[in-house]
Amino acid sequence: MQRTITLTLLVIGLTLSGLALTPARAQNAVAVQCGTTVQGEFTKNREDQQYTINVTPGYQVNVNGRAVGETLGFQLSFFGPTWIEIVQQNNKPPSRSPSFKSGVLSARGEHKILAYNRSDYTDGGVGVYTLQIECIDENGRPVTAAPTAAPAVPAAPAAPTAPAATPAFSGVGFPGLPPVDFSEVAKVPLRSARPVNGAITPRGGEILGYTLEARANSTLELSFTREAGNLNLGLVVLSADNKVYFQTSLVTSSALTTTLTLPAAGTYTVGVFRVGLVEPSRPEATAFELLARLR
Repeated sequence: MQRTITLTLLVIGLTLSGLALTPARAQNAVAVQCGTTVQGEFTKNREDQQYTINVTPGYQVNVNGRAVGETLGFQLSFFGPTWIEIVQQNNKPPSRSPSFKSGVLSARGEHKILAYNRSDYTDGGVGVYTLQIECIDENGRPVTAAPTAAPAVPAAPAAPTAPAATPAFSGVGFPGLPPVDFSEVAKVPLRSARPVNGAITPRGGEILGYTLEARANSTLELSFTREAGNLNLGLVVLSADNKVYFQTSLVTSSALTTTLTLPAAGTYTVGVFRVGLVEPSRPEATAFELLARLR
């Protein structure tokens, strides 16, 4: 009897130990695409956040995470369509920049990416982070994101919020644009030749920021495309010391490509925001794609 009880407790202990190594299957999963960058935020300790991605056999999925700021640490895990563990980082300390490479996958369907701000060692804190989702197809080629449709506009009785009014102007010519403050904007790193997608809503007044590291006298090729919607979008390139090196707007146009020289080394910010020129009569949520190449 004593031996039977001991064996039973041992089996239960091993089972519970195995369960403890697997992060909880988070609710409200967010679908992501190959070739995109997504932003998440931990708002409480020991939180699991789940993302799903559909791939086919022969694909590889590589994910690079990065905390915004210096006080957040987190880790990543990757599971197959039936929750078979492929990559597990729960036995590592939380990191400001966790990443993984899946290897060549055998299954088709919805795979799961888990981000969690704790490990077997310690809690990692709370805060904002980004995930860059890279895929390699069965022929060894990078997979880019499909065009993004505009997100649905929530049905609400409130009228759309227009951008700040431009200065009063009674002459003939360009009325100018109001200033845009980037001091509180969370910034997502841009990787050369990797497109990112974003969206601006009529009610939100979003300002989206993207950063890139450049050498002195680097050449920057920028492609800025409105994928859906009708809001007018502004784009600006700022240096680390807050100098404007480029500014443009998509008003009646839907795409723009330009090449410019970045004279100083450092971190540049590419900002996208709504502008109030030739306002549409029925504003719609607007999706865009931004592609940068540094040479």
